[in-house]
Amino acid sequence: MKNTYSEPKLFPTDRNIKKSWFVAFRFTDPNTGDRKQFQFRGDINHHKSKQDRIIEGTSLCSALLVMLKEGWNPFTDETEKEYDRKTLHDLLDDMLLIKKSTLKVKSYRTYSDAKNILQRWMIKKRMKSFLPYAFTPKIARQFADYLLTERKYQGKTFNSMIGFLKTFFNMLIARELMEKNPFAKIEKMAHDIGKNHAFTNLEKKKLIGLLKEKDKPLYGFINFMYHGFIRRSEIVQLRVRDVDFANRTIIIGSRISKNRKQESVSIPEGLLPVIKEMKLENYPEDYFIFGHGLTPNTKMYKKPDSITARHRKHLNKLEISSDKTLYSWKHTGVCDYFLAIKDPYVIMRQLRHHDLTITMIYLKSLGLTPNVEMQLTKIVL
Repeated sequence: MKNTYSEPKLFPTDRNIKKSWFVAFRFTDPNTGDRKQFQFRGDINHHKSKQDRIIEGTSLCSALLVMLKEGWNPFTDETEKEYDRKTLHDLLDDMLLIKKSTLKVKSYRTYSDAKNILQRWMIKKRMKSFLPYAFTPKIARQFADYLLTERKYQGKTFNSMIGFLKTFFNMLIARELMEKNPFAKIEKMAHDIGKNHAFTNLEKKKLIGLLKEKDKPLYGFINFMYHGFIRRSEIVQLRVRDVDFANRTIIIGSRISKNRKQESVSIPEGLLPVIKEMKLENYPEDYFIFGHGLTPNTKMYKKPDSITARHRKHLNKLEISSDKTLYSWKHTGVCDYFLAIKDPYVIMRQLRHHDLTITMIYLKSLGLTPNVEMQLTKIVL
């Protein structure tokens, strides 16, 4: 946009530390012909030393120049609401707050960590005053390189971080605060699929015998995980009313499911007698199935980690290695049912996955493949 704007300059020219510093440029509105000087201070005056102000001010000059070259019209920006004139640093806080309503506690922490890492890097690079348009794909690439070289991120960790940041910037695009996602062209890193550990048949037999004798409530709990493929955090929130005896399903309500959608899992033949033995029909519908003490109760089990610790004690008694955990019951259930059914689609439905690809990745992490039928078919030449 030639002759439309002057190059942003840092003022005062005498660099007097006692004065208020700012960046200024003139802009001619191509729609009206009006010409006006615009001033931006950002965080320049938060710094006490002359050198720090020069660094901060020079950074702000560069950011504003990038925006002007990309067609930014400060006259239009003046007419828009204050929300649209916030710095990228502050907008990231706003986007996390909006996103929070759709996230569970653990997911919220991971999004928050990603935001904080980017914000700290921006502050270090004197980018705290950047408006959204100033954060270009080139800068996004610099941040990605920082994750690789200084934070030593690799594979899945790197991909997850970039994925979280893409979400934040897509939210800004949806609110017309940016046009392009600066992280859009950051390629995913190749990574090996993690190994999930299922129990061996011998370990399974020993554990079941021990739990039936010493810890019947935990035995019931692991059955829900083994047969229903239900997460620990979901099981502790299940209520008696969530067990549909007529349709032989367990309803996973939107309040507790990972994706915030109501879903259900089937009650297989192996789980049915366990549920009947618990005599859930004798309890009020609002009781937690595995409440305080892992028994039907009005009080929810508040610390699921203690269930894992409780289970670990039994593993230690049997000298089962530490790579096996409470979640190994879910992995073991998936293995056993897949080998029996040999249909990944059926497993996908019980896992509540919405994409068969995700199920296949999970099966691969367990050492299972879609060619298991080839392995089990005996043909002699």
